[in-house]
Amino acid sequence: MKGNKLKILIHLAFWTMVIILPWFMMSGNLEQPGFFEGRYYIRIFFGGLLFYLTYFYLVPEFYFKNQKLKFYLYAIAVIALFFGATELLNQWLFPDDLLKQRMDLIRDKLVEEGLEFHGPSPSMRYINSFFVSLLIAAFAMGLRITGAYAEKEKQNRALEKEKLASDLGMLKSQVSPHFFFNTLNNIYALNEAGSPEAGNAILKLSKMMRYVLYDSEKESTTLEQEISFM
Repeated sequence: MKGNKLKILIHLAFWTMVIILPWFMMSGNLEQPGFFEGRYYIRIFFGGLLFYLTYFYLVPEFYFKNQKLKFYLYAIAVIALFFGATELLNQWLFPDDLLKQRMDLIRDKLVEEGLEFHGPSPSMRYINSFFVSLLIAAFAMGLRITGAYAEKEKQNRALEKEKLASDLGMLKSQVSPHFFFNTLNNIYALNEAGSPEAGNAILKLSKMMRYVLYDSEKESTTLEQEISFM
């Protein structure tokens, strides 16, 4: 739950930064302010849709279910659809002739300051926009796969922890701690007394522990082995 809250906060912080970014980038003194910001927000809107559609639907429903060909086909179709919708909406609300006027205005202002400016050609603008869409989809895909891998590793560690706890529980059920510590105390006493039986006692205890930890974990054990252990 804590991890999900952190993810939400990261997403909110990112989109807040993205939304307010144009107001720091644009001077605000151009004619008809808001033209470039409008085009920017349209691209951001469809870029966000592309990201979350890829992240929450395309990757889990197709890529994770070994339908990778469908995933790539649907991803390309969605990219083309959103790219086309972005360009159509921009042309409707902020047509290219107005864009040309704004670019000319920027170029004139820069010329007055002794700088040269050449705006991108329409074809280059389309190529850049499509390439950015590909990067957004690829980023969403990579982020979701990385998250799934981290979650799987977390589950594996939890399973290993459960198995260890189960093994310890089995060990306790097979060898009483009271018996184990009494045996160690007896071996210590034999060793202090210089008895030759100390080494033999250690060997027997070692065999018992080997049986508990390893031999009993095999698919089958013989009745003779069980009797010998008892």
